[in-house]
Amino acid sequence: MEKAITDFEPKRLALQGRLDAEKDAAERNRMGQFATPTRLAVDMLRYAGKQLRDSEKVRFFDPAIGTGAFYSALREAFSPERIEAAVGYEIDRHYGGPAVEMWDGTGLKIRLEDFTEAEAPEIAEKFNLLICNPPYCASSSHRQ
Repeated sequence: MEKAITDFEPKRLALQGRLDAEKDAAERNRMGQFATPTRLAVDMLRYAGKQLRDSEKVRFFDPAIGTGAFYSALREAFSPERIEAAVGYEIDRHYGGPAVEMWDGTGLKIRLEDFTEAEAPEIAEKFNLLICNPPYCASSSHRQ
């Protein structure tokens, strides 16, 4: 059974705060861990919704998902019937591992790997909504 949408953002924010507190600013900067504020994420997803036809199913992709700010916003901005697929990648297991557990059962598939090195999706998995707060790393030395 799918978990209630309204249950997740407060949980996600609490998780984000806990995980951020476990790293110093330099380490978060090195890994590019800066979550998009909730209101901004929701505004961006609502805007994205205006760019799609009303009848179009959403196939969501976030290549730097973190704890899932944009996925949470997707669930706020789109009805569950419109969300056909949702995939996120996260290179930092410190954030990705707990996010996998939190979003379990919601339809989001999180891949704990670098999306730039991942195999391209099958044709049936092509996405029509790519959104992210990209990593801010200055070099590729951030890979684990």
